Parts: sequence; C-alpha cells; structure tokens
Amino acid sequence: MDPAERKRQNEALRRKLLSGGLKPGLLEKYQNCTTAQQKFEFLKAFVLDPDMENVEVEASFKELAERKTADVYVELPLEELRKSYTSEAQKKFLEETILQKQQGRPHPQDPGNAEMRLYRVYQTGLDKSSNVSRLSTKLRGKGRVEKNAAARNALAESLAGKCADMTKSFNQKELTHDEKQQKEFDRDLQTVHALASKARATAKSIIDAKMLNQEATVQSLKSVYGKLMELHARINEMIFEGESFYNYAYALNVEKARCEEFEKEVTSAETIVKAHENRVAAEKRKRDKEKKEEEENARKKAKAAEEWEAWGGETEDWGEDLDDDGDDA
Repeated sequence: MDPAERKRQNEALRRKLLSGGLKPGLLEKYQNCTTAQQKFEFLKAFVLDPDMENVEVEASFKELAERKTADVYVELPLEELRKSYTSEAQKKFLEETILQKQQGRPHPQDPGNAEMRLYRVYQTGLDKSSNVSRLSTKLRGKGRVEKNAAARNALAESLAGKCADMTKSFNQKELTHDEKQQKEFDRDLQTVHALASKARATAKSIIDAKMLNQEATVQSLKSVYGKLMELHARINEMIFEGESFYNYAYALNVEKARCEEFEKEVTSAETIVKAHENRVAAEKRKRDKEKKEEEENARKKAKAAEEWEAWGGETEDWGEDLDDDGDDA
C-alpha cells in the first residue's frame, strides 16, 4: 500500500473514532495512543472490523521493573576536605586530582577565605530499583476479509507497512544517562563559542556603523569575547589533557551564571545596534520620500509649463485670426 493510501486509512480511522457512538473506553484508548505499536493495533482492528462493533477493550495491569543509577557529587570546603583526607593516599588524591584539576569557587558566606573555597567531590552512587504497576487497556479486533485477492492483498500490504513503521520506531536508540550528559555538555560548550562570536559580530557592527559614544560598549564586548574564548580554550585544554568528564563538565557548569551575565551584555549591545539600524532606515525612507516628492513636484511643474506654452501658442494664433478677419472687413 502506498503512503497516500495508508494516510487515507488512518484518516478514515480517525473520523470513525471521533464520530461518536463507540464503546466506552475505545475513544479514550485511541486518544492515549502515543507509540507506533499502539497506533498499529488500532489500525489493525479497524481494518479487520471497519464498523468496530466487535472491537473489545479490556483493562489490564502491567508490572514494570525500573532501575536507575546515579552518581552523587557534593561541594565541600577545603578545610573539611583536609580533615577527611588524612592518609598519604588520600592527601595525594586531594592534591593531584581535586585541587590541581579544579578551580573551585568561593564560599557564598565567606568568599575571601581560601580554606573555605568549595570543591566538588564524589560522594556515592545510588542504585534504585522499583516495580511499577500501570493500568492500561488491550484491544482485540475480529472480522472477516472478503474472499478475493484484492482485499487480502490490501490487508497484507497495510499490515506490512505498519509493521515496518513500528520496527523503525523500535530501532531508534535511546540515549544512556552518560550520553545525555555528554550531549548536554557539548551543547553548552558550543553555546559559549557561539556567544563569543555574537559579541565580536555586534562590536564589528557598531564600529562599521561609526556609532557615536559607543566606545565603552565596544570595550565591554571585547572583554566578554576574551573571557568566553578563554573559558572555551580552558575547557578544551582539560579535555585534551585527558581529565575526566565530570571535572571539565563541572568546570563549565560553574561558569553558567557568568555566561548568563555575558549574554545580557551582548543582548543589550544588540538592542543598541538594532535601534541604530532602525533609525538609519527611517532616515533613509524619509529622504527617499522627500526626493520622490521633489521629483513629483518637478514633473508637475514641467507639465504645467508645457501646458501653459501650448495654451499661449493657441492664444497667439487666435489673435492673428482676429487681425486677418479685421483686414478682410
């Protein structure tokens, strides 16, 4: 069955379900269909029984086992870490793995105290298992297919097409927890570089437009660009040095608040550039309008002069005719 025919069958199914007069629970089940398999079950039942009189809806419980694993990190002051890491191996780990590879961040309540500077350390791993009971419904459809080759082939093609769509949906790979974190990190790092490029482009627009009294804005954008590129280079350096994902991901994460402030500065500068462009465009439209009006007035004057000359010539001829008439008299 070609895609157009499959689309027509699905639309016929939708109209049938929304037409009313169906068994209780059937419409609700249709509206709750979210996966390709659930939609396929409905289409199969509809093909077997177009009137859907023999379709049964049964309540059922499903037991699902879920298991989630998560690593827990905490931020602790340096003083507390020194008290906890007392053996030689622990001291070496503290110096070489934590202090040398993390910049840490100032303690919110004592930002000037170096011993209270916060560092991120692994605490524990959580492994949660649970059984979840879900109430759902099952569909069963039964019906007869006409005893002719065309009807049977149409049914076979429809079922084969839906099975292919369902298989394609099932084959989509679901990202693991680590893959999702890596994807989020890549997006954040690209955002840093994109914001730096935007700051540079905005500064260039201000310079090219020769905007007055915007030297401070250009210098601010230059500073933002430099800090963002320094952050981008530092994170990449950590990656190439072979540090763990959690170290450089944490280093980027602690800079998010500062990046948000940078974004506000860039957005403010973009607003200035946009206002300047709008003002320049408005002035250009005004000049074009005035020029057009001047050209229109000049054209009208020229046309009036031509008409006046033509009218004056006719008057002169009329006077000559009067003289001729007088001579004849």
